[in-house]
Amino acid sequence: MVKNVRAVAARTADIDSLSDCPMMDQDDMRKHYMATEQSFTVVLEPLDEGGFLVLVPSLPEVVTHGETEEEAMAMAEDAIRLALGYRRDEGEPVPAEHVSQVRQLRVALTA
Repeated sequence: MVKNVRAVAARTADIDSLSDCPMMDQDDMRKHYMATEQSFTVVLEPLDEGGFLVLVPSLPEVVTHGETEEEAMAMAEDAIRLALGYRRDEGEPVPAEHVSQVRQLRVALTA
C-alpha cells in the first residue's frame, strides 16, 4: 500500500544573504524558508504478525512500523521529521520526492 505524508522540510537557504529583499523583513524570510511542506511517498507493508512496516523511498534511512495504518502513518511522519532534522543539522541535502511506480510482476516457478 503506497500513501503520501506531508512533513515540514527545513530549507538550508542562507537567509542572511537575502536581507536586501524589499518585500520581506528578516523574520518573514526566516519563517518562509524554514517552514515549508514537502510530500513523501510512504510504503506500508502488511506484516504477518500484524501491523505495518513503513518505508520511505526518498529517505532510505526511514524505516518504522505501526500496529494500525493510522499509527504507522504517524510513526512515518515522526521519522521523516527526525531524518530531515538530521540532514539539515549535518548539511546534507533533502532529496526531492520522486514518484515511485509500483507494479506487480508474475514469475513462473519451476518445479
